[in-house]
Order: sequence, then structure tokens, then C-alpha cells
Amino acid sequence: MKSLRRYFVTGLVVLIPVAVTIWILWKLSFLLEGILGRIFLKYLPQFYTPGLGVVSLLLIILFVGALASNFLGKRLLGFSEGLLAKIPLFNKIYLSVKGISDAILKKKKGPFNGVALVELSHGMQTLAFITSSAREEIQKENSEKLVSLFIPTVPNISTGFYCLMPEKNLKRLDLSVEEALKLVLSLGLSGQKEKTER
Repeated sequence: MKSLRRYFVTGLVVLIPVAVTIWILWKLSFLLEGILGRIFLKYLPQFYTPGLGVVSLLLIILFVGALASNFLGKRLLGFSEGLLAKIPLFNKIYLSVKGISDAILKKKKGPFNGVALVELSHGMQTLAFITSSAREEIQKENSEKLVSLFIPTVPNISTGFYCLMPEKNLKRLDLSVEEALKLVLSLGLSGQKEKTER
């Protein structure tokens, strides 16, 4: 009886991650298909077949990537980013998301200057990303040196909390921004995986 229970639990441990991964990819394929698939279905129904939206989206991503990799594309991209950065409200969201995606995908430093451990309340701590020192006019109002921090929410790390904290109250970590982002996105599981692999 104990062996059957052990086999059952082991089977669940093996199958649940596989089933959840397949389910997420299945849902993601529907989401991606809906972006361009609806356009084909509405305006070119005679050419539409299931999967055309996903394939078209992947081709557009590859085309934009190839375009942005050459000299003319880089100049065009820089010009368009300059225009987007001037749109009120949109620019704040765009630059934040771009900084985070650059840090993850391109391994660039992005908008963050480091990673720190901060206490939220009653011994509960979280990772925070150091953006910069506080602005001069804010520092004048405080006798202690303040640091600007971004504390992301999970799983949507493009949103979070901005706060100012005295530098003495945070602990700077010897952890890269990329490693910290992976740790936050994986709910702490990426660090556990690296530990078990060693």
C-alpha cells in the first residue's frame, strides 16, 4: 500500500509540471493567435487557417529584429524610441518595461544600479532594485542619505512600488540585476535550482 502511494505521489510530481507547462503553452498559443488571427479572420477569411496568427507574429518579430540589427534599422529604432519617450504617461510605462526587458533579454544594466535586501515589516524582507540616489531637493529635506528603490510585484514585474529609504537601512547584495530578476520571476525557484545543480 505504501509503495502504491509512493508511486502515485511520484507520478504526480512528474506529470503536474508537464501538464501545467503544456496548459500554459496552449493558452499562450491562443493568446498569440488572437493578436493577428482575428485580423486575418475579419479581413482575409479566405486565407485564414488556424496557426496563421502565431506564424505571422513570429515572422514580424524576426523581421523587426533583423531590421533593428542593421545600421539603418538602428537609426530608425533610435528615432522612434525618441518619439515614444516624449509621449506623456506612455513614456513612463514604455521606458520601465524596456529597461526590464533589456536587463533580462539583452543582459544590459538597464535602469537599475544594483540589488538590495530591504525589510518590509516584522522581519519580512524582499528584494529591491536600486534605481539611483534620491533627487537633490529631496535629500535636502532629510539628514540621512536616501536611495530610490523599485520593489516589483510578481508575476507582473513591470509594476511595483517606488520608495525612498535611508541607505543605512538597506543591505546591498552581491547579486546581478539579471540574477535578481530571474529569482523574482521564478518566485525564488531559480536560486534553488542552481543550488541543487552544484
